[in-house]
Amino acid sequence: MAVNYMINNALKDLKVKESDVIKIYSDVQSLECKALIERVIAKNGFAPEHNYDYFISYASKKMTPIFVYFGEDKGLFSIKWDDNSYQIISEIMAQENDRCNLALLFVNYVFSNVDTKKVFVEFPLSLRKELLKTIHSETKSNSENKFSKGNIIIGNTLYHLHTPIIELSRWDTELVGSDFSKLRKAKGRFFRNFKVEILKGDELSSIDLLDFEKLVSEWKRNRKCKDTAYYEDYLNFFRSKFSGSACHIAIKLNEVLCAVAAAWTIPNTNNENVYYAINLHNYSVSELGDFLTVLFLDELKLRGFKYLDFGSSDEKLLAYKNKFKPVSQYEVVCFYIRKEK
Repeated sequence: MAVNYMINNALKDLKVKESDVIKIYSDVQSLECKALIERVIAKNGFAPEHNYDYFISYASKKMTPIFVYFGEDKGLFSIKWDDNSYQIISEIMAQENDRCNLALLFVNYVFSNVDTKKVFVEFPLSLRKELLKTIHSETKSNSENKFSKGNIIIGNTLYHLHTPIIELSRWDTELVGSDFSKLRKAKGRFFRNFKVEILKGDELSSIDLLDFEKLVSEWKRNRKCKDTAYYEDYLNFFRSKFSGSACHIAIKLNEVLCAVAAAWTIPNTNNENVYYAINLHNYSVSELGDFLTVLFLDELKLRGFKYLDFGSSDEKLLAYKNKFKPVSQYEVVCFYIRKEK
């Protein structure tokens, strides 16, 4: 069900018209909402997370996916948490020069609820700077780049995340040369020391959901990274039988499920660029993550994809991903937008 929110006079400085309407959809799995979301993605989607199946996988006891529609095929993905805080998922689906004002429009809407105190975002540094400029007041609240105006505070940067890009045409499936020596040796050891079974596409339907749940539990227990990861959405993705995935594989070692990888296409890239959305292993064997990624890159190249977005990474995870020789990377900053007390 959509809830209309009329822009009030407090938003005039955001360069939006009072006739504009925000529509908030909580029934994101309805046919009406799905059609709307897919239309918005087709028109203005560009980020790896702009994927309908990924978005609805967030549904759980603690968080509710919310689709926010601004009209003219512009929108954003959000999560409403059980404490009444919100999170904007990825970037806003609109032209670049609209994104700052639409972000603030949404924030003002959710802050109209007295119980909502903060919104978490992962935005490019350029958008953070635009937000600061837009609501900048002459009074700087502290030396750590936090500004306030009206009832909005742009909080300090909590951490930076970096995303490497792999050019798949340059990926060497033979792993020739000194740069790939460790990966080549690791791949060889797995095939020598284990009975390796690689399942692809529909073959993954033969795996019991309990095995996927065990894998996610082991991965959650053993990983040590600062990037944002919500474990329930991985389980939802498996329950949906990889709906929306363009390519997925699983690895069994000695008949035990140990790793899963999946990617979906990034919108408006002519189905040529993909996002490494699922990259899970149970840490049971040293270099298992390397083995999984090598096999997945081989499969993506075989399938004819051009570029792989390797997903956001803290410094430790970025160091691991750099061994696969990315050609570039981009950065986002993570911070809260808060309501002035």
